[in-house]
Amino acid sequence: MNRRAGFTLMEVLVVIVLVGVLAALALPRFLKTTDERYRREIKTTLEEIRAANDVYRLEHGQFTPNLNNLPMQNPNARSGGNVVYQMSATTDPSLIVWAWYKRKSPNPQMTLIYLPGRTPEKEIKESGW
Repeated sequence: MNRRAGFTLMEVLVVIVLVGVLAALALPRFLKTTDERYRREIKTTLEEIRAANDVYRLEHGQFTPNLNNLPMQNPNARSGGNVVYQMSATTDPSLIVWAWYKRKSPNPQMTLIYLPGRTPEKEIKESGW
């Protein structure tokens, strides 16, 4: 009997279909986990920016509108380009920090509104998640 070693076309196709089905089931869960990780990271970074701005305000008497002036690493450099942070500060004192997650469309946004001495003092609003 002369049999050739190897797989038939049908066996290869069945394996390819099974791998495709498993990938289709796993990919959405993986992407959701990644988005949730960025969401938690953004929230933590917004809190760090608020705390760093408190330190800056104690030293200089006002908030800074420039992320580079804060006593911390610039969060835009730290995020690897996946998240963009922008800040607006006034002398009244109030602070607003925006963060956009660029890997998802439309880009979800998180906003930190910080009003020291007022109730509520800080609020983080989310949109697009």
